[in-house]
Amino acid sequence: MKRAELLRHLVMNAMADDYEEFDVIHANVADDSERCGVPFDRSDTLHALIEVVHDGLAKAYRFEGEPEGEMDGVPPIAEIETPFTI
Repeated sequence: MKRAELLRHLVMNAMADDYEEFDVIHANVADDSERCGVPFDRSDTLHALIEVVHDGLAKAYRFEGEPEGEMDGVPPIAEIETPFTI
């Protein structure tokens, strides 16, 4: 498995069973990737998360602020680290 493919799998696994904020997704990816011996940094996780949302494999949701609910496509990067769930 290629590094990029592993990262995408780890990102999707981190959010597979619940709505998660980016910090939680990255913490899970970091823990799992360390066990695999292939660490990923925060920017790697962010890039992979953007890809899976862009590819339609995940949806972005906003639970605080306006408008609440499902978002179309990838939110602005500045919003991903706010109280915002993917």
